[in-house]
Amino acid sequence: MLHHKCLLIGILLFYALSLHAEIRIVCTAALLGLQADLRQQEYIHSVNIIQKLGYEPYIIEACTIQGPTFLDKYSNHVFYATVNNPTLKNKGVNEGKTLLQGLQSFNFHEEDMVIKLTGRYYFCSDYIIRTIEKHPHVDAFFVLAEEGTQVFTGCFAMRYKHLLAMLKSFDYGNMELYMINIELETAQYIKSKSPHNKLRVLYMDKVDVQGKIFGLGNIDLKSEVLCSW
Repeated sequence: MLHHKCLLIGILLFYALSLHAEIRIVCTAALLGLQADLRQQEYIHSVNIIQKLGYEPYIIEACTIQGPTFLDKYSNHVFYATVNNPTLKNKGVNEGKTLLQGLQSFNFHEEDMVIKLTGRYYFCSDYIIRTIEKHPHVDAFFVLAEEGTQVFTGCFAMRYKHLLAMLKSFDYGNMELYMINIELETAQYIKSKSPHNKLRVLYMDKVDVQGKIFGLGNIDLKSEVLCSW
C-alpha cells in the first residue's frame, strides 16, 4: 500500500511540474567573416519563422565575445559566449561548451523542454512542437543518423535539466583528442541512460527542418544543396 501511495505521489508531482514547463527554442549562432551577408540572411530568416510560430527565440552566439550585433534586433535574449576556442579542431567541442554556457545563463525551469536549433537552419512547420505537446512524458526527441549510431544535433529537443546534465558529462578533452563528433557522443549518452528509464526518448522520423551545411566554410552557400531533416 505504501509503495502504491509513493508511486501515486510521484506521478502527481511529475504532472504538477509539467504544468509549469514551457517549450523554449534556443538557436546557436557563429558570426564568422566567411560569407557573412548570406549567413546573416539565414539567421534572420530562421528567427522570423520562430517568432511567427509564437515563440521568443533565445540565441547563443559562439564567436563574438561581446555584443551588440544584428542578432539583438531580433531577440531580447542573446547570449555571447566566452568559452569558444578557435584553435580546436573539433567543432563539436566548442558547440557543446558554448551551448552549456548559454543555457546556464538563461536559467530555464528544470522541466522546460528546450528545442535546440542550429541558427542557420529553419523550421518548415511546427512538427516538432506538436510532437512535444502530444508526448508530455517524454524527456528527449531526436532523429537517428548514420544507421542509428548517431543522432542529428542540428535540431532536437531535450528537457532542460537533462540537457545540462548531458553537456556537463561530455569528456571534451577526449572528444578533441580522438575527434569524436558531438552526434556520436550525444547518441552514446542517450543509450546509456534510456535502458534504466532515466531518460525517456522518442526517436522521430523527422523534425521538418531545412538548411545548408556550412562545414568548414569552404563552400559557396548560394550553390550548396538545401538539406532536409
